[in-house]
Amino acid sequence: MNGFYWARPAWLAALALPLAVWWLARRPRPPAETATGTLAVWRAVAAEALPAAARRRAPWLLLAALCLGALALAGPRTPRAREAPWRVVVDRSPSMHLPVNGLGTAADGPTRLERALELAEAELERRSARERRYLAYDGVEFVAAEGAGLPPAWRRAPALPHPEPDWACIDFSRTLWVTDREPATAPRQAGLVLSGGDLVPGPAAVAPDGTLLDFDGQDLRPSGARAAPRALWIDAAVPDPVRDLAELWAVERGLALAPGPDPGSAALAIAGLPSGARERIAAGRDGWELDVTALPGGFPRARASPASDFELAATPWLAEPVILIQSAPGRIELAFDESTEPRGDPAAFALSWSALFDACLLPPREVVPVAERLAAGEEHVQLPADEERPGGASPWLESLCAGGAALLALAAWWLEWRPVRRA
Repeated sequence: MNGFYWARPAWLAALALPLAVWWLARRPRPPAETATGTLAVWRAVAAEALPAAARRRAPWLLLAALCLGALALAGPRTPRAREAPWRVVVDRSPSMHLPVNGLGTAADGPTRLERALELAEAELERRSARERRYLAYDGVEFVAAEGAGLPPAWRRAPALPHPEPDWACIDFSRTLWVTDREPATAPRQAGLVLSGGDLVPGPAAVAPDGTLLDFDGQDLRPSGARAAPRALWIDAAVPDPVRDLAELWAVERGLALAPGPDPGSAALAIAGLPSGARERIAAGRDGWELDVTALPGGFPRARASPASDFELAATPWLAEPVILIQSAPGRIELAFDESTEPRGDPAAFALSWSALFDACLLPPREVVPVAERLAAGEEHVQLPADEERPGGASPWLESLCAGGAALLALAAWWLEWRPVRRA
């Protein structure tokens, strides 16, 4: 019926009421006996009489009102002409790929992401929300999934760990936040779907010698196993002072140097300045300085990196207002390709760059930080405030039936009780 349906079909049973009234009204009744020997009796009968046409119309109007009222209670609905699709914002941070039952690995049961998606999709199906748009946060922006459904790759942990979404940027109606625990920012317009989940023990850190440290719920303890080998990749355009320090840092962290022009699966890639115009800039911080040959004006506040699968954050690190370094998990980009030897405290230079390298170094794939492994509470579904009632269709037919029933009932009452005009 082109999408027409009943929101409350059980109320169609109320159609039995007008049928019962019609059957009772049609039953034969014994004639009333009244003495007619006095003039007063005839006068009383004349005063109660209505025109024959009105007598015939009033019961049928009342029956029609009862029928329309029963139909209004059943809630006839038709689809709205154009409905905005629902946004389903998927959290792909490391905790979402842990088993919801806390047994240790994803092979032991459904992940928190799978459980949260199951709850979200069940709720959208219940509300007949056929059009959905899936979004994920990559650390800088929300990326829309190609196609109609959730990409299968989104159910797996990404190669580069994604942070929890910046929820406040997408707090809109007809939007569901799909995550595992209550966000720090409570939604005002969006809905919330939480998978919950138990605490998940397992590798949570790496010791300096490469030994994995397991989290048992309270403490980090050496597991005896070693982390998978990781590598550092350095672009040929990286200036010598940064290159030399990065190689020393890699030896201290037990990282190999990745050969070739492509970083591949390196745990950290340091990229130099692409070809283009140059200018000389003096930069420094933390008690050291150096002169660099840099991109005029430095990096913009946000730009797409051709060597990465997501846009990198433009993070001021060396000079203000010129941004000479921008970083993201697993990658550091420099806006300069030549530099002098650093001036000032050599230890400060080493500490500054080592802190940047440590912050961007990707952990082994099996390592999930302690904060991500903690219990996430109970599962919970909270719809947007303006979508709490079952929707998805226009109730104009219901309103039409209810209004028609009221008008017919009023007309039947008026015909039954209006004063009789005598000639």
